[in-house]
Amino acid sequence: MREALVRAAEAVGDCVESSVWGMSDAELIAALDSVHVLEQQLAAVKLGLVRELDGRGVPVGQGASSTVAWLRHRLRVSPSAARKLVELASAVEAGSSVLREALARARSTLSRRMPSRPQ
Repeated sequence: MREALVRAAEAVGDCVESSVWGMSDAELIAALDSVHVLEQQLAAVKLGLVRELDGRGVPVGQGASSTVAWLRHRLRVSPSAARKLVELASAVEAGSSVLREALARARSTLSRRMPSRPQ
């Protein structure tokens, strides 16, 4: 997973450095749709990581009173946001096969929507 995240960060960096002014309206809309899908996929990855960390007891093992407290400090988020992450991570685990199917459909949709552009 580490290598995939490095590649993803590089790809996002390329997007950040890209100019959008030359894109057609259709390309802008497709790009926005693609970014939204990618955000959802990354959110699912994040929740899976949170669930695994919580399940292993890593936060408590590192001296935190709870996973919520650990996330709050680690990610610099509000207590409410940290609590929601832990709750969503648990809920996603319960429906993981449904989530995997939805993400697979999103990935397929993403690849169809983004027109390839010559480099």
